[in-house]
Amino acid sequence: MYRKVVSIITLTITTLLSFIICIPSMNALEVEMHGQMNERISFSNFNAFSLSQYLINQLGIRGGVNELFDNKAVFRWMRDGGRYEDEPPLMVPYLRSVNHYHNPLTEQGFSGYFFGTFLSGESSVIWAQRSVGAQSPGGYYSWNDVRHYYYRALTALTKTDRGKNFAETFRGLGQLLHLVQDVSVPAHTRNDAHIIGYEKWIQKNINISTINPVFFTDSILNRLTAGLPIANIFDTNQYLGHNPEVTVGNNIGLAEYTNANFFSEDTINSQNFPYPRIDAGTPIIGRHYTNPFETYTRLYYLKNCCGETNSNQGYLLSAVDYLDYWKAKNPALSYLLPKIPVLDENVYADYAKFLVPRAVGYSAGLLKYFFRGQLQVACLPVFYNNSISQINVTVKNVTPTHETMRNGYLVLMYRYTPTGAPADGSGDILGYATNAVPVSELLLGDNIEASFVIYPNVIPVESYSSLKFTIVFKGALGNEEGAVIGKYFTPGEIKFNEEWDKGLTDNNAWAHTGHNLMNQNPDNGSTSNAIVNGLLIKGNTRNAGFRSARVNETFVSIYHPSYKDKLPILITPNTYIQFKIDAMSISSVPPADPGTTTHWQGLWLHFNNGLVIQLSLDGQFVYWNPTTAYYTFAPGFIIVDNIYKMFQNYDITIPEHLNLLAIDFVQQLTDLQDPSIIEHRQHMEVDFIRIVEGKVQ
Repeated sequence: MYRKVVSIITLTITTLLSFIICIPSMNALEVEMHGQMNERISFSNFNAFSLSQYLINQLGIRGGVNELFDNKAVFRWMRDGGRYEDEPPLMVPYLRSVNHYHNPLTEQGFSGYFFGTFLSGESSVIWAQRSVGAQSPGGYYSWNDVRHYYYRALTALTKTDRGKNFAETFRGLGQLLHLVQDVSVPAHTRNDAHIIGYEKWIQKNINISTINPVFFTDSILNRLTAGLPIANIFDTNQYLGHNPEVTVGNNIGLAEYTNANFFSEDTINSQNFPYPRIDAGTPIIGRHYTNPFETYTRLYYLKNCCGETNSNQGYLLSAVDYLDYWKAKNPALSYLLPKIPVLDENVYADYAKFLVPRAVGYSAGLLKYFFRGQLQVACLPVFYNNSISQINVTVKNVTPTHETMRNGYLVLMYRYTPTGAPADGSGDILGYATNAVPVSELLLGDNIEASFVIYPNVIPVESYSSLKFTIVFKGALGNEEGAVIGKYFTPGEIKFNEEWDKGLTDNNAWAHTGHNLMNQNPDNGSTSNAIVNGLLIKGNTRNAGFRSARVNETFVSIYHPSYKDKLPILITPNTYIQFKIDAMSISSVPPADPGTTTHWQGLWLHFNNGLVIQLSLDGQFVYWNPTTAYYTFAPGFIIVDNIYKMFQNYDITIPEHLNLLAIDFVQQLTDLQDPSIIEHRQHMEVDFIRIVEGKVQ
């Protein structure tokens, strides 16, 4: 079914030299035009997508498309990728170009003779979907290869590897955009190895900066296909050769649109391509035409049906007769010379009005599709021994195309600047959580909660301000298997921190009732507060023979009207308490009337509007007021709780502005009716307490 490019000329020698001479003529748009298209797409906000903003907001690449990777800016990698698909560095150019064709009627690539040499390539649709490491020659830049580079860039453990893989990602995307742009050239959808013509005219006459792109509808990417959804950008398998009307509009593959509506130089009225078609009923109009000798009116065939409706006046399909100028000068020649419909500058100009906007729009759509996945992350670091040992995250699928994430997994990468390292990041520590989290299905708007363990290489708390994370999903996204999504985020604010690593009062202005300067107790026992091996050890003892009360509090007033230099801690729906209390015990329970208690012990949080949270163990609570929430905990474990939810679980009304006013580690023995015949000892070991804002990004 393939038309030969030129008449077959048998060559006795088919050397590499002849092959090299032939191939350069098989490129579609000129390499500079590909570069210009890709550069404009890199900087654009086409179809509500900005690559630069995506890189900044989703990946934390602060320079956007101006960021340097492997010594070259993102937009330059995209631009050069458009060139390299035809002319790879340090290689014979155009060896890949034989794979840049796709005939939607046969689903085949180029096959035929060029200057007597038989050449055959695979469809650009197949070429674009080659498995990782399968493209050759000229490097590996299929869709699968580029996703592989992207995943490696997001999960790299060195700055060098990260830069090289991001460079390969953006170069590869530029090369994929090239393939889409090629099927906007009629010859590349009609098996026509061409020497000069439309693409040469485009390079000389089109200013890409003035083009208004035409985009495909997103629905074409949801069509079922044997391969990846990107195949539909090229060919949706709707145009079958007898139904050109399906190519009207934007719900069609670019190769189908081009094949059905435009001629290439050697396929005018070809038997292999039913449409477009010049017949006796095709309208003819005149247009001014300039050749090296003069300007005159030339006749053209006009297309005004069966495909393109963007122009009510139609567009030129071809000139009526290549020799019409000479026939006009010598009427006798009209009887001797045949009519040969041809394409010229006027035809190319009309073609370009429809094809170039789609070349830009469809290739920009492929770029948008690659980066369509989006995540929202709420991050809560978990601390232990002045280090971050765990990251709790809530991941939400916020992909604008409403596609479901499924059958994949999440991994977490981190990066921080250690103390004394250069601020330029050259000495940063890069690492990853030791566990991956499976994702079976995550619909649009759904959340998954995950905990990532940072072990054994914990992150020091002093590097907290420089800490950055990237969470990476790999799995199915909609109809695309093996999709990759990255999301950059930073940890939330530490609103209150106490590790007991700087003594009783060095980190915060703690007050202790058992302190020599604040002993509010009678001479009925002893209280003690000491730091031992990084723990606050509290003791409260009432000796036998006494009935009077005894208290040992360690408290910090975060806010009080008389403290003008202190402000309360604002509590939001994303504010968490983190603490670890290793022990909380009493030697014997003092006697009490039924339904009452004469002792209590625990961690108390005081808020405005009388709201209180008590955290203790069974048997050591005391009723305080109707707006108190009571929670037990497991000694020796890191406890992480959302403060808002702790009140909501008790149906306690939360004020519009919830503020934490005080933190209190309390041990209380109250008055007895009679002197106790035994000693009562309360004991508490506090490891740390923090109030941390879980940041949503």
